[in-house]
Amino acid sequence: MPPPLPPAAAPPACARSLADLLVALSTARALPKGQQLHGHLLKAGHLPATASSHALIAHHLLTFYARCALPGLSLRAFLDLPAPPSPAAWSSLISSFAQNGLPAAAFDVFRRMLAAGVPATDRNIPSAAKAVAATEDSSRPPLAPHALHGLSAKTPFAGDVFVGSSVLDMYAKCGHVADARRLFDEMPERNVVSWSALICGYADAGMHSAAMEIFRLALEEAVPVNDFTVSCIVRVCAAATLFELGAQVHARSIKTALSASPFVGSSLVSLYSKCGLVECAYRVFGEAPERNLGIWNAVLIASAQHGHTSAAFQRFMEMQNDGFQPNYITFLCLLTACSHAGLVDEGKRYFSLMKEYSIEPQAEHYAAMVDLLGRVGRISEALNLIESMPMEPPESVWGALLMACRMFKDADTAAIAAKRLFETGSRSSGSHMLLSSTYAAAGRHVDAALARKAMRDAGVRKETGLSWLEAAGEVHTFVSNCRRHPRSNEIYNLLEKVGEKMEAAGYVADTNAVVKDVDKDEKQATALVACKKPDITNQAYMAKMSSLRGLGNIARRWRELNGVSYWKGLLDPLDVDLRNNIINYGEFSQAAYTGLNRERRSRYAGSCLFSRKDFLSRVDVSNPNLYVITKFIYAMCTVSLPDGFMIKSWSKAAWSKQSNWMGFVAVATDEGKEVLGRRDVVVAWRGTIRMVEWMDDLDISLVPASEIVRPGNADDPCVHGGWLSVYTSADPESQYNKQSARYQVLNEIKRLQDVYEHEETSITITGHSLGAALATINATDIVSNGYNKSCPVSAFVFGSPRVGNPDFQKALDSAPDLRLLRIRNSPDVVPNWPKRGYSDAGIELMIDTGESPYLKADGNPLTWHDMECYMHGVAGTQGSNGGFKLEIDRDIALVNKHEDALKNEYAIPSSWWVVQNKGMVKGTDGRWHLADHEDDD
Repeated sequence: MPPPLPPAAAPPACARSLADLLVALSTARALPKGQQLHGHLLKAGHLPATASSHALIAHHLLTFYARCALPGLSLRAFLDLPAPPSPAAWSSLISSFAQNGLPAAAFDVFRRMLAAGVPATDRNIPSAAKAVAATEDSSRPPLAPHALHGLSAKTPFAGDVFVGSSVLDMYAKCGHVADARRLFDEMPERNVVSWSALICGYADAGMHSAAMEIFRLALEEAVPVNDFTVSCIVRVCAAATLFELGAQVHARSIKTALSASPFVGSSLVSLYSKCGLVECAYRVFGEAPERNLGIWNAVLIASAQHGHTSAAFQRFMEMQNDGFQPNYITFLCLLTACSHAGLVDEGKRYFSLMKEYSIEPQAEHYAAMVDLLGRVGRISEALNLIESMPMEPPESVWGALLMACRMFKDADTAAIAAKRLFETGSRSSGSHMLLSSTYAAAGRHVDAALARKAMRDAGVRKETGLSWLEAAGEVHTFVSNCRRHPRSNEIYNLLEKVGEKMEAAGYVADTNAVVKDVDKDEKQATALVACKKPDITNQAYMAKMSSLRGLGNIARRWRELNGVSYWKGLLDPLDVDLRNNIINYGEFSQAAYTGLNRERRSRYAGSCLFSRKDFLSRVDVSNPNLYVITKFIYAMCTVSLPDGFMIKSWSKAAWSKQSNWMGFVAVATDEGKEVLGRRDVVVAWRGTIRMVEWMDDLDISLVPASEIVRPGNADDPCVHGGWLSVYTSADPESQYNKQSARYQVLNEIKRLQDVYEHEETSITITGHSLGAALATINATDIVSNGYNKSCPVSAFVFGSPRVGNPDFQKALDSAPDLRLLRIRNSPDVVPNWPKRGYSDAGIELMIDTGESPYLKADGNPLTWHDMECYMHGVAGTQGSNGGFKLEIDRDIALVNKHEDALKNEYAIPSSWWVVQNKGMVKGTDGRWHLADHEDDD
């Protein structure tokens, strides 16, 4: 018998009708009817597909199962397609896996598609991006986000807003917020997804100021934000306890009907709870027209955090009655509620109940149980629970046990907990301090001292306490142990009055946990202030008293203030935030002078007076807690320079015969990052020690800068030979200059870029006089040779002489990521030199201290060129309008720090900044000797 004929292809009209029916079933997610239709298609011979009409049906069947969350059947439908599958079929399969919790499989299919020669399209790139974003960090190929971005940039869809937004969202969810921001800035067109992705990326990274900045820009550009955007920005307000701003966003969401979204509702519940307004949180929950598991968990957390334990248990029952199944977050809320109330039996019951819902306890649940047991003193039981954990106990679990040991003065168990905690790789200063205070509370003061020594030996720095609150529409930041506010005396007087009232009411300070080498009164004051701080700092009065002077808007405007638009519209009149920003970096330039040992009789002449650890506080930088010094820079010179440039010791036992301390590299701390809006890296170069008449005497020869400026950026860039020698000279035999100053800085920049590669960073170079020339060369070098990795580089240079020829100027001014602001004082002659063959580079800001009513009318070249005089000019210059008015509250006494510039009527001594007794100290034998150096640790 002849073989049976294959089934005839369905007529096109019939195939289209069947496809339309599958689309309708997909939209309705009508699984039973769709499966019936699938069976009919198999019986009728339309599947497996053998013709184009059958392929259309199979493709829609694939989409149907994807919509019904059955990726396995989507794959089966894909395999029924005739070979080769179309790009649309590949896209549907990728989307099916990506949307149904199988991101690794989705990305694998995407790679197989490319390997099969099928091009990436505007449909499958977004699905692949979603898959990469959803893949756990440990499973994601390290370069997958950048590889996908690179691939999309080569396609015809590179400028497509949907493709761009999906890649941006991928970067944000993978934690690459700096890459997300760069892509956002480069996008020719943006939509609400683009804006929302960047806002949420910043929010998830804890970069609250940056998230708020983008949200404000979105409102200014009338972007129609959605519930996802509003939810993210409310989360930012909640994390920073910005009640007033959060309430404004809430009001806006009501007007736009977005408050009805359960996503917005859950964020609002968290906001009001964290701001202490739990009744408002309950009201938002009660008025929510639609609830999901997220908003139920949010109200459970609110109840638990505010000690409303019975309410938390009641809402757990109501949630189940409404048909919601608890998840692992739900049980974490319940365990937290039990912990705060000390309900051990209830906590154990809920912990056991998790298995009935097929939820395996995670590390967070064990940490909550350890906290619960520890709070009631059952420390041995808590330790036994930790030992029974099916996974390796993380830092949070041992930290909870250590806290319990501190509460009950169990020093032996604390030692065990601390040892295991440090074995996890934890470098938290809080853990070291807890161990030390536990020993102190138990009376083991020697062990307490050893614990603090171990902390120092491990290189762990005590984290500076940082808190903030909002009052009258302004966010006020508090830094612990910072008494630089002009009204700090008033603040602490208020604390003392509160303390007196507390003591009158019977409060007795617990001084047992305060270290032993402190007298009784100081112990009581320390304990009392620690007790009172939370109460006082929650008052709006305190908010108005304490803020980081002059830096309030830096986080929001830092790109603009660092020259992203070449300071357009900010220089005349000089923007007040830009004044603060310039002075902030000017203080680093001044610090490089203040820290220098100028005493030639000292064997340490030309070195730094202080160690890196406390350098910024010793040189009186206004906000020392915002940065930490990571490296000192040393330089030497192989050409002859005048005496004012490099300083040499007269001692036969000089610390170095060749090198000079030439500045430092600093990086923003975590609190600095919050205040500044990004992780800022600063390089500060020291200038000349004294301005001798060096202009005519200095070798002004120009030498090629081909090593500094990459070929192609300019025809023949040349720079001053003497300054290039300071920057590039090295000696293999030198202790401090085996590497040139150039490579000391470049290698440190590279190291810090690697450390903070997933954070938004900036590089800022600053210097004065010779230091300004070195800063100009250094900034050009960093950008021209790619050490910034596309990170923006800004240079703020003060009283800078000219650095190079017109070709060097061309290379600097055309560098894509470099902005240089050259601050020049009108009476200062130094910026006019050298003359022949040299050219000014960067953007000029002219100030005129000759207009200052505070300075002596005659003046002199020394004061006109002085760094403090420059900052005085920045604080008060009025630009082309003429005149002088201090717009920044900067103490005029600083102008006389190293010079004699102020009018005598202000009664400020000249050159008043000196090391106590010029470094001379009296020994136990009654003799005086010079001790003017701290080893750099």
